[in-house]
Amino acid sequence: MHVFVILSLVLVARQVASQNWNYQLSSQMPNVCSFQRRFVTYERQPERKAITKNVRVLQPGCLRPRELCYTSQLRTFYYTMYRNQPKIEFRTEYQCCQGWSQYPRRSGCSLSSCTVRPCLRGGRCTGSATGCRCPRGFQGSQCQYDMDECKTQNGGCEHNCCNTVGGYYCTCNAGYTLQSDKKNCLDTNECNNSNGGCNHTCLNLPGSFQCRCPSGSTLAADKKTCTGGTASRNSGRGGTGATINGGVIRERPHPYYQQSRLSNSCNNRNGGCEDICKETYYGVMCACKPGYSLARDFVSCKGLWIVIVFMSFSMR
Repeated sequence: MHVFVILSLVLVARQVASQNWNYQLSSQMPNVCSFQRRFVTYERQPERKAITKNVRVLQPGCLRPRELCYTSQLRTFYYTMYRNQPKIEFRTEYQCCQGWSQYPRRSGCSLSSCTVRPCLRGGRCTGSATGCRCPRGFQGSQCQYDMDECKTQNGGCEHNCCNTVGGYYCTCNAGYTLQSDKKNCLDTNECNNSNGGCNHTCLNLPGSFQCRCPSGSTLAADKKTCTGGTASRNSGRGGTGATINGGVIRERPHPYYQQSRLSNSCNNRNGGCEDICKETYYGVMCACKPGYSLARDFVSCKGLWIVIVFMSFSMR
């Protein structure tokens, strides 16, 4: 008796386990989407066809022997045949919307995808079709993929965009400096740092610089030192190099020979110079006659003979 009861319970348990506890989906259930499924069916359709052939026909009123009274005539016969004609049909069916699945013994689709597959990278489950709400820099149904920000408008970087896991950063080409916004790049003026190492003139260029020499001198193999002409004589005391920055030429101070800031030609009021005006490759320069030195305004001249006379009288 006990064995019979145990066997009955086992059979009932198997039957219960084999049953599908999911409800049939319908449009009124939550998170259920409809779609059209395409079916191909075949219908048997009749088709009438004709065939023509020669047949033996007995001639009416023939007086000859019967065998000689037959003649051949063309006659058309009709028959019906059937063929399978394909027919396309669409049926409306229902399934769980994207990101949702059925929960056993519950109506509709109430199980979110991120409940089954948890969110990664610190993502948060939204409980909706979108699944996980990913943090910045990640994407995917589980936030499992890194987002390459550099593929969209170079990440907003002016020069180079470097993608990292969950982020990115911008870099600049050689000769440029990254600005405070971490995206734009500004040209580095190498001439502001020890004249760029140039012996004479430093010319700032976008992303680079060049050293140049005055007329009569040539640039050495190191691309910085000037040889020949006045450059070699001035190289021991620093030269008279100029720095060109944004189109503005700034001349280095040199005894008795400074640049005038008032004019670009000596024909215009002597270039603003009080005494001697000279036009050079870099602009107008003011100078003074022997016995005078250029004042701090780089235009006026001040005398030195008073000092010389005083020294001569004191030596007697």
